Amino acid sequence: DFSTISERIQVQRTELTSKMIKILNPYSTLEWNVGGATYDQNSIYLHAFDYKTKDVTLYTDLRWRTQLTSNQMFLVGGSARKETLRSQSVVMYDTNNIPKDDFDYTAYSVFAQHEWSLPANWELSSALRFETLKSDWKFINSLERTVV
Repeated sequence: DFSTISERIQVQRTELTSKMIKILNPYSTLEWNVGGATYDQNSIYLHAFDYKTKDVTLYTDLRWRTQLTSNQMFLVGGSARKETLRSQSVVMYDTNNIPKDDFDYTAYSVFAQHEWSLPANWELSSALRFETLKSDWKFINSLERTVV
């Protein structure tokens, strides 16, 4: 009989972002983006299965954009992201010894992009991105990759 089973899930998310643009000259700009978010969850699932989590994400990127000719734009930049998740559960972790889903995630990148405006409202873009990623699951495993 599922008529007496209920769940309670409380979630609160807070985000802050900022974008600053500096015009260097009529053809070039410098842009800096900064952001952060927190995610808090406090839940009781079926049959008193408890779960709490806090996730914090921070992000920043810096990019320089310049107009090379009337129909060409070039952009170069870099970014960094860090995310941390921590959880608690008496039923899962303390009583049943299930591995926690805590993790740390980091990503760093550098990138460049060249854009050409073509006739008939077409655009051609070429880009190169180098990124290193690390996902460290505290009680399970880790993943580290470099992507081009």
